[in-house]
Amino acid sequence: MNEEQRTNFIEQIKNHAYLILKQHYHISVSARVSVIFDRETELSQMLKEGFESAIQKHANSYDLHDYATFDHQEYFDDLDWNAREGDIAILIQSTSFRSTKFRFRNDLCTRGLKVIEFGHLHKVLEEEYQTFIDSLKPDDERIFPLVDSLVEELKDITSIEITSLNGSVIKYSGPMDFATTNDGRYEGQTNYGSRYPIGEVISEGLDLSTLNGDIEVYAYPSIEGQLTQFVDPFIVTIENGFVVSHNGPEEFNDLIELIKTEHPEGKVYVREFGLGLNRGIPRHSRIGDPIAYERQEGLHFSLGMKHGIYQKKLWPKYGKKFKQKFHIDVYVNVKSMKFNEKEVYTYPKGFVL
Repeated sequence: MNEEQRTNFIEQIKNHAYLILKQHYHISVSARVSVIFDRETELSQMLKEGFESAIQKHANSYDLHDYATFDHQEYFDDLDWNAREGDIAILIQSTSFRSTKFRFRNDLCTRGLKVIEFGHLHKVLEEEYQTFIDSLKPDDERIFPLVDSLVEELKDITSIEITSLNGSVIKYSGPMDFATTNDGRYEGQTNYGSRYPIGEVISEGLDLSTLNGDIEVYAYPSIEGQLTQFVDPFIVTIENGFVVSHNGPEEFNDLIELIKTEHPEGKVYVREFGLGLNRGIPRHSRIGDPIAYERQEGLHFSLGMKHGIYQKKLWPKYGKKFKQKFHIDVYVNVKSMKFNEKEVYTYPKGFVL
């Protein structure tokens, strides 16, 4: 990357950051903004520079903290005495900052801060920078009504039919659980903020056994390094909410075998029904960090028992103390989706609500 490209990237980040701060975080002139960053990747440094420039257009007060010399306790003590409503913290992490056993973002939110988080930036390759930066641009005029429509549709679902590009079909034959959204509207939430990029609606079957059929998978995270990897599409067969077979590569089979170890009968649950809404991430524009890539406009399912939002569902069968360990997303080569026979998504157009 030459200096001209770097300058262009920072300018784009600044423009997107300006809108994020204004539209999602409702920044005021009196807000104090803290940017906590590291210098381990080029992307983390460009995000720091872009957000710093954007902050200067909004707020009178901001401070920068290089994580290499960052003192958590001193910072928290200062927040406990001086934090005000509307203050913002921006975490720019090449890996993942930890202050306690909890995520740093949660520690800040409990002190009343609004938090913008970037994580695992070391997984994003230089050739993926443009896609990552494109994914930060707020798309509120489209996203907000789309999210509202999807949430309403999911409330009254009796069936969902998903067709993959190879013609494989999978169906939910019953209602869905309550939907959770990540679209930049944080008012009223326990924790104000999110990890970026954003753009997602998630649910799962109210009864997990109502999911049956075949999906065509084109991407999943690697075991080594947990990196998004694209592969030749293959079929996964699901019966009564469990993976029963696949014709994928050896590494995917290793992943399935790993997930089986958490279940007393060696089964693999299919849980999250994840609708990615971010048009800045086209299907075949890879971002190495799976948490960022799952926002791509399309569909993913999670494999494994773990789900922080819906974890209580498995308590009656396995108990509260049973460790739900794995939540691994696989990406579906989806052609179309129908909710109650109504088409809501078609490839490559996207969501059509």
